[in-house]
Amino acid sequence: MINRESVLRLFDLEPRESNIEKMHVRALHLAMIHMEDSELVDQIMAVLATRPRFITTPLLREFLTGSAYQALKDQRTDPMFLALLPMTSIPAISNSLHFKRAIGFSFTFLHGYYVYPSADQLIIRDVRSLQITLMLHLHQRSN
Repeated sequence: MINRESVLRLFDLEPRESNIEKMHVRALHLAMIHMEDSELVDQIMAVLATRPRFITTPLLREFLTGSAYQALKDQRTDPMFLALLPMTSIPAISNSLHFKRAIGFSFTFLHGYYVYPSADQLIIRDVRSLQITLMLHLHQRSN
């Protein structure tokens, strides 16, 4: 279990160095998405309100991205739709070239997308390409 006070104490550190700024972003993400602790997020935001120099663009970006995702999750949004939304603004470890080579997996970023749902498949196509980016065949479970 993660100690809430330890997460909150991270915001006592001055974000003068980029690694502290990144730590603040990751701590906010941890509280919002993984701990799902709205009281802790409120406490973090109260610290930020009293220390404007702590407010950075990456931190605001993470708050907006994570809070929008969490709000939809709390409203019990369909998991298939929720899976299409970003839950963080933090770059994934899978974006590193080393990681891609290690698992033999490659991907491209979508520039926007169209979703074509049907009863038995989900098709996602990049707006800049005529090719289908992802096609999932959905199998119905028989009771």
